[in-house]
Amino acid sequence: MSTHKPPSTKKPLFALLPNNGFKYTPLDVPGIRVIIARYLSRTDCISCMCVCRDWLQDFIRPVWHTIDFSKDFSTFSTISPDSLTKYGGYGGLISEVLNVTATEHLQALQHSYVDQVKVLTTQLVHSCMNHLLLSDTIRRNQKTLRELDIHCKQPNPDTFAEQRRHGQHYLFSMDAILSLSPPPLAFGLGSGDGCGGGADGGGLTKLKLAYVCITRESFSALLQRCQSLQELTLHRVLLLNHRPSLTLFAGSGLPHLVASLTQIWDLDPNDLDAPSLLEHFPLLETWHIPSLASPAKITVTEMREDISWCCPVLKEIRFGEGDSATAADILANALTGLESCTLSAWILSSSTVLGLVAHQDTLTSVTITTGTSSPTTPTTTTWEESHTSAFQNLIAIEWLYMIPRLCRHLHTLSMEPLVCDMDSVDKYPWGCQDLQQLRVRFKGLETPQEIDICLLQVCDRRRFEIARIGVTNHENEDGDGDGDGVLARVVRCLLQFGRLSVVWLGTKEYYMPPAPPSPPPPPLPPSDA
Repeated sequence: MSTHKPPSTKKPLFALLPNNGFKYTPLDVPGIRVIIARYLSRTDCISCMCVCRDWLQDFIRPVWHTIDFSKDFSTFSTISPDSLTKYGGYGGLISEVLNVTATEHLQALQHSYVDQVKVLTTQLVHSCMNHLLLSDTIRRNQKTLRELDIHCKQPNPDTFAEQRRHGQHYLFSMDAILSLSPPPLAFGLGSGDGCGGGADGGGLTKLKLAYVCITRESFSALLQRCQSLQELTLHRVLLLNHRPSLTLFAGSGLPHLVASLTQIWDLDPNDLDAPSLLEHFPLLETWHIPSLASPAKITVTEMREDISWCCPVLKEIRFGEGDSATAADILANALTGLESCTLSAWILSSSTVLGLVAHQDTLTSVTITTGTSSPTTPTTTTWEESHTSAFQNLIAIEWLYMIPRLCRHLHTLSMEPLVCDMDSVDKYPWGCQDLQQLRVRFKGLETPQEIDICLLQVCDRRRFEIARIGVTNHENEDGDGDGDGVLARVVRCLLQFGRLSVVWLGTKEYYMPPAPPSPPPPPLPPSDA
């Protein structure tokens, strides 16, 4: 029987297009134009829009999707209402409006066609009129707005008294913000009908406020109204006019809060009896504390009691700059069942490590940052800069090895600023056998070439399931061939983690091939019966 396949009769895509004497190109297919438009610059998209009306429809969306007034001032701040009316439906393509800082920016958005904005960031400067225009913009986009960032200009001098004194810090747009989500009774009526909260029903999910003044009652109403809120960031927000006769909303489902200790307890320097903000968040799971500066009106013991009582399900905490003693006390005494912790290397101490080890039965992730960048933002320094800095300042102390030794359930261990000594690693063996991601430096692996060789050997052992752990395919860096050099010891250390999939040793992330499966357990002996 012949195995020769008959020629395919399927015609290519462009052969199906009508032949009218014109030469067709891939850009004649609307679907291809839509895909290509995502990767073009705004200037190129505008040029493509001028080709014909069909191209206009496909390339106009990236042009209008994001308006950043810090870059597009000359273009978008001068858009007239007539222009938006002329290009009617295209105003509805505006999804993100960033860096609104002037009255002219808000006036450019005052049009009925600008009514489907999802992300809005603004910094209001020296004008109560800006608050009024912002209120109009928020109300017009209340059905679609999901992320809102409102910053007022930092007062000068930077004091609470100065912030209270000037009217431009008062959030007159609070009534408009409350319109962003349906009333509480509408929640749970169904999904996708515009009446429920969460991802299906819509509503505000991310809110940032900085240097603003609002009443405590308005803040409570905001949390009660915006029950789909997933992340709240507060910086120097004064919550004024607390009255014990007012019932505060204490049923928010907010899972993620970004606020310093002083923001939580020093709500209003003129009212030291106001309850802490934590009373609003019984379901808080993640708390990012940018500053550990101690509040003026509360003791550490009271702070500890507030955290443990108000936030019983807090599972993740991220510490910024501040006093290591405060961080250690919160870890050791205010939290139960902690699963993830991020902290700066500069607040590491023996007491901080003991606070982490107190959660050894539940802790699955520990991240130690340099302290010069956000815990969620990767560093941008070169390998030489970061590597040299680490060797000069942050050689790991022996008590630090208690974390991987005692926290046996760790899945992620990230200690980029620190340098581990293999002598200490061998002295204090790591017990986290389920480790999946490791980010650390090892003393002795001082060049990218050595790191590449080390990780290549780990991959070789896994890929070919070599039983003997040593140096076979590559020459030992120490040249002695006995497998006792730093490189060989690091290889042995990494091979003990069978689930390890991502490794960073100072240069870049490496993705490990899967480890060979563990041998099945021996069969049970037959019973006498």
